Amino acid sequence: MVRIHTQRIKVDNAEYEAARIEREFAKLPRPNTTDGKYYLTEVSAYFAQRTDNDKWKNLSVALPYKTLELRIFGDKQGVYAMVKKDELERNRKVSLIKQIQEKREKASSHTPAAAAHKKKQELEV
Repeated sequence: MVRIHTQRIKVDNAEYEAARIEREFAKLPRPNTTDGKYYLTEVSAYFAQRTDNDKWKNLSVALPYKTLELRIFGDKQGVYAMVKKDELERNRKVSLIKQIQEKREKASSHTPAAAAHKKKQELEV
């Protein structure tokens, strides 16, 4: 089972790692740097140890942040992804607005009037 998991990571590890980093950013309620200006999460050690320059570029492209920085800190081991507070919070707000709009659209499409209109259209065709 471990072998299959490792093979999958080798095939699409930049995209896999980008998705994992986004989930980690989503868990953070507020900026977690000492100055409060950045959200910070660690890039997995597995990815960092087994990747080349092209995969690092793919990771940067796969993450939807303009202010993304990949850094190594002197006092910490590992590589860290950093995104400015303003950008991440703006992305969260946009994402929340989209979710609310989608819920409203789904709710309005399930009303009896919408269902009757849809059925009428199907009968006409």
